[in-house]
Amino acid sequence: MSEGDFTEVEEGLSAGQFDIGLFAIQNITNFETITLKKDKLFVILPEDHPLAGEPFFPIESLKTEPFIYLDEGNDNDSQIIFKANHISPNIKYSSKEDNTVLSMVENGLGIAILPELVVSRTCFRVIPKRTAHPYYRMLGIAVKDRKRTSIAVREFISYTQKQYTAPFGHPT
Repeated sequence: MSEGDFTEVEEGLSAGQFDIGLFAIQNITNFETITLKKDKLFVILPEDHPLAGEPFFPIESLKTEPFIYLDEGNDNDSQIIFKANHISPNIKYSSKEDNTVLSMVENGLGIAILPELVVSRTCFRVIPKRTAHPYYRMLGIAVKDRKRTSIAVREFISYTQKQYTAPFGHPT
């Protein structure tokens, strides 16, 4: 088992170093993918932000608000929102670590976009704010060629799919 950013996992799959990759799959085109979960994206604000009390974060504000970019290699969840709305964010800082981004937001250095799985159990004093139109990243499994994987890999994929579709399973 190995951990890496999107680019590292993608390169490991291509080189045959990894049998599968588990990550956001919405931009995967050169591998077979199996979708497991939709993960909602939130704009993350410090508690004292002027827009903290609003029901939704206005997308246009991403153009001017100081933005903290989570650098995930060739794929970035925030790009889903930026591309859909033709926005160039006001990037002031970037980090490769979720917790660093959350700490920077908590300390008022800017805002960020992070997925629900990252912010749902955070201990940082931040406010995950929805946008009027919901945006999601798609989490799943990527393989080079599903038909040519080992029995163990096929069983792992089958087991993982069952965990995400079970009626009483936690992740749905």
